[in-house]
Amino acid sequence: MKQEVLENERKRRTSLANIYDLERNNAYIELENWMNELTVLVLSVNSSTSVKRMFNGYLENVTEEQLMLPISGEWEEQVSQCIKKQAWLEAQIRLKVEERDITKEEVVVLERTDEIEPELLIAKENQIRKFKEKGIPYVPFYAVVDFKKNLTEEQKSRLESVLTETGILTSLIVPANRYNEALSGTVLSTHQAQVPNNLTKYLDVSVSDTGDVSHDDVLAVLKGISVSNEDVHFVTADGTFKGSFIAGTASQYGLAKYIGKHAREQERLRIIAMLKEKVAALKLEIDKLEVLSNESKTRQRKIEVEYRSFPKFPALKDAKEKFEVVAKRIAELLEPEISSLNEKFKELNTSVEIQIRNLNVEFVDITIEKNEQAVNDACDGLRNFERALSNLKSSYRSRGDKQSLLKNQDDKISTFKDVMDVARADVLSLVGRIKSIDTRIESYEKQLQDIGADNIRKLAQSINDKLEQFPLDQRALDRELSDLKNDLENLRERLSTGAQKKLFMQELVLAWEIALFQDVKEFSGKFGLEIESDTVSLAESIMSKFGQLLSKKDRVKNKSELGNVFSYADKGLPEYNLTMEPLEFRVDFSHMSIEDESRVEMLKMIARREKITLEYQSRRVSPSFAKIKLAEQDKTLAEVMDEKDREIYEDILINHVGETIKNKIQNSKDWVARINTIMEKTQNSSGLKFDVEWSPKKTDSEQELDTLELVRFLEKDPMWLADPDRKRIAQHFRSKVYEAKRKAELSGTSTFMEDIKSVLDYREWYEFIIYYEKTGEKRKEMKKSNYNTFSGGERAMAMYTPLLAAVDARLQNAHCEAPRIFALDEAFAGVDDNNIKEAFKVIEMYDFDYTLNSQSLWGCFDVVPDLSIYVLNRMGNSNLVNSISYSWNGIKKTRVEEPYEANEDIQSSVAQVTLF
Repeated sequence: MKQEVLENERKRRTSLANIYDLERNNAYIELENWMNELTVLVLSVNSSTSVKRMFNGYLENVTEEQLMLPISGEWEEQVSQCIKKQAWLEAQIRLKVEERDITKEEVVVLERTDEIEPELLIAKENQIRKFKEKGIPYVPFYAVVDFKKNLTEEQKSRLESVLTETGILTSLIVPANRYNEALSGTVLSTHQAQVPNNLTKYLDVSVSDTGDVSHDDVLAVLKGISVSNEDVHFVTADGTFKGSFIAGTASQYGLAKYIGKHAREQERLRIIAMLKEKVAALKLEIDKLEVLSNESKTRQRKIEVEYRSFPKFPALKDAKEKFEVVAKRIAELLEPEISSLNEKFKELNTSVEIQIRNLNVEFVDITIEKNEQAVNDACDGLRNFERALSNLKSSYRSRGDKQSLLKNQDDKISTFKDVMDVARADVLSLVGRIKSIDTRIESYEKQLQDIGADNIRKLAQSINDKLEQFPLDQRALDRELSDLKNDLENLRERLSTGAQKKLFMQELVLAWEIALFQDVKEFSGKFGLEIESDTVSLAESIMSKFGQLLSKKDRVKNKSELGNVFSYADKGLPEYNLTMEPLEFRVDFSHMSIEDESRVEMLKMIARREKITLEYQSRRVSPSFAKIKLAEQDKTLAEVMDEKDREIYEDILINHVGETIKNKIQNSKDWVARINTIMEKTQNSSGLKFDVEWSPKKTDSEQELDTLELVRFLEKDPMWLADPDRKRIAQHFRSKVYEAKRKAELSGTSTFMEDIKSVLDYREWYEFIIYYEKTGEKRKEMKKSNYNTFSGGERAMAMYTPLLAAVDARLQNAHCEAPRIFALDEAFAGVDDNNIKEAFKVIEMYDFDYTLNSQSLWGCFDVVPDLSIYVLNRMGNSNLVNSISYSWNGIKKTRVEEPYEANEDIQSSVAQVTLF
């Protein structure tokens, strides 16, 4: 039987060996699938080949650690790269975040800053700090000037660049009385000699009245800096400059950034916008870096997951384990055991035979059958009897134990009954006592209700609470009493101060009223103000009329505008020697404290006035007085000039110039008639004819004459002109001259003589109108809409015919022996041969000499008596040009070098140009 088991185990071993081989193949396929499914964990070819090669010995002579060694190396390398990349990305993110935060702080600082300032050297900042320590007032040059409005952006840029290059832009201006004290630093001189062409040509003063550096200090600096390159030292608007030791042209620093409040504000906004763009760009970079960092972390996690997902090959391991168990069992246990069992079987067989013989001897006196079944049945009966006897003994012992237990329980029950009787008697006694106590409690409660015990309890509790609160209230009252005593002392001290304050405020109100009445008295006539005794009513009346001006302009802006207007007037009126002096408001206070000084300073600042005077007839007067006197003087001079102008216009225009103009107009009309005569004879192949009309212009002004009416007056004999006609002619030219002078002042280009020439140019009185006529159609005016309906040849004739006529008119004014020649490039391009012939016919009618250039034109027409023709050829891109000369005699064309008739249809592959 065991031999069969051995055979079965051997068959099982063979089967398990086959299963083991099959599972190895499946495991190899699983390994390849794992390698193919890798997405982020990259295995080199060497690692993949090494793992596959070692897998053949896996679980035999190759351990799992040895198999994983190439993959682990690749995994560790790639994880290390991810960690390094993440560290680099996080460092970059930190740097970008720091840069972004710094940029944001710069934006916040600029947004809180009113004006941007140019960057200063450390030495310049130290100099400014020393000025502050010494208490020397100063302002930078760029902060107290502004460009004039008529300057271009290019001029502004050049001026600021040259001022930057020379160091003037950031130099400091100090009051004239502190100039010598400030020479330890770089300051602009307010004592410089004034030059005629100075910076006031380009810059205006823009300084606050409340500052220590005055308008005059800044103006003195501007007037001391020349803008003329003829002076020793200068700066100009084109960027050139010359100083004590340097000269040249300033570098271009871009648009003006610091001169002028608006420019500084624009520069500040530009830098803020640039920084915000930088913040946005940094945010994008940070977002990109964070995305890359997250991608790197995700890649690292995926590498870890894929590495951890390496197959464990459980089926292969299980198959190997089963195979080894069976093989080991067969090799070590079953085969040696079979031989041992055979020996034991022989020994047992001998022993069995001996026992059978002994058994037969024992069964001699026993009546049961001598077989195994009968013996087993008898043995079973004996064992059953033995068990029944044992059970009987156990039941008897259990009965005795239970009887003893019952006796003990009866004794305990008797004892418990005695105890219960005693306890019942005690309970009945206690119930009686409780009832007695309840009766007494009810009696006591009834007595308490009769005497109002609840109210007494509440009253006692209230008294107790008040006794506890009394110390607290007493301490609070003590504190209030102390505070009241302190307040009383303070009020006594402030009483005297308040009295002084009252007196000061009364004096201050009186000073404001005086200032108000002074202004009202001065300007009541100009603005229609009524002087009232009630100050409040007067102030309300003024506020109702002029209060809206306070919301439109502030005092600083008004002062700046006044300074600009004064500077402009001073330059335009140098002969009147304008001056502007501050007129201080004088007031004394007898009860003024230190904290009230600001109120007084405000009063003085608001009541302060600028007094402007000018020199008129050797005395100083106000501008309004001078304006009235000058208006009266101007009116008187105008009346005198009107009469003088009329006499001049009558004498010159009517008696002298008028005759010349009349002759020129007549010559022009004859010239137009001659043009029309020539064009009447000219008719192209489509029957198109042209004529010109010299039409007088009409006027839009009531003070001017129409051209027809003016020419009619000029054609008359001056002796027969009536006075009204003479006045109308004089008024006409006076209006023309005035309009020309007005336009010249706006443009700033022409002179008075040029204006007179323009007014007397009779050619401006007329305009040319071209008419055309086709066969079978009416005469029409040449307009753009009509011109576009012409064919190419007709358009060419429409251009060339009047043009040639105009050339002829121009040459008519030349000397009789002067050449009548003109040149035309790309002559008659786009015109057909018939119209080209007509064009040559017109040229010959005008008796012109000419030089024409064309790509394909030869000009060999019977209307042309003779031509010299030159054909220029250039082979490909050669630098040489060949010339071939031809001659046309009105009948045929011949080559000059070879006197034979040339082919009319000349074809050539080279580029050619014909000159004749």
